[in-house]
Amino acid sequence: MTDNTFEALSSGLADAPVRSVLADWLEEQGRTAEAGLCRSEQYLRVVDGTIRVAVYTLRLSDGVSDTEIEYDEEPTAEECDAEADDWCRGGDWGQDGASIDIDWTLTGPDGEEIDDGGVTVEIEPDHAALIRSACGGRHTGQWERCCGDDPDSHDWTSEGEGGCDSNPGVWSTGGTSMLFRDHCRTCGLRRTHRSTGSQRNPGEHDTTEYEMPDDWCGECEREECSCPKWYVIDQTPDEDGEAVVYGEDLTRAEAEEMVAEIEADDDGREPLLCDQLP
Repeated sequence: MTDNTFEALSSGLADAPVRSVLADWLEEQGRTAEAGLCRSEQYLRVVDGTIRVAVYTLRLSDGVSDTEIEYDEEPTAEECDAEADDWCRGGDWGQDGASIDIDWTLTGPDGEEIDDGGVTVEIEPDHAALIRSACGGRHTGQWERCCGDDPDSHDWTSEGEGGCDSNPGVWSTGGTSMLFRDHCRTCGLRRTHRSTGSQRNPGEHDTTEYEMPDDWCGECEREECSCPKWYVIDQTPDEDGEAVVYGEDLTRAEAEEMVAEIEADDDGREPLLCDQLP
């Protein structure tokens, strides 16, 4: 017995603060230490100045680190599973995600094991961090082109990613594992997801990778633009009858933007968008 138990109080071994707390608790019930201990109170003790009649201890371990959680009442197996899941998700598992096995044991107030179990916790990758890394950080041309670090802000498609025509971007990689590829139509960000399926090895988990190409044309959805080139000229030729060219070899979007800027200047120029020089 430790020195903060009811038995220690009865035998005079408890220290003064503990004796005071227990004495007050007994007095409230009209009892004395000499009167003995009820069966349900056999594990009564004082913790931080508070009476605790029974303590159940849940021990959690991921194989490297562990922790203990105490309960006044016996938790269910489902509650132990939930506690193990919460404890695991509070850890730092890196940006790539993980699959972590957590084992737990529950002991009663007498120190004897009551129950045990375990859960496998799937840690989702940090998609925002992975996308920023693929763009080389927040101060690059790739990041300026990127639709954002939230996967939901992208317009994903698997068209042109290989595989069969009816299910592009999908491959079986053996057993229950699959590989999925797609890209964002707007900024070109590429995503590769590997799924292990049900036949996985211990610690093996699904992964997601991102890659941002150096260049991307959102109009033709290619790294090397194959769009027709556009020109912006003035509707009125110069004194020699030659076209006044404001911009050439532009994408349609760039040409339209230039026309809008010239018209906004309101300086008498009359911009015209065309796909070839006159």
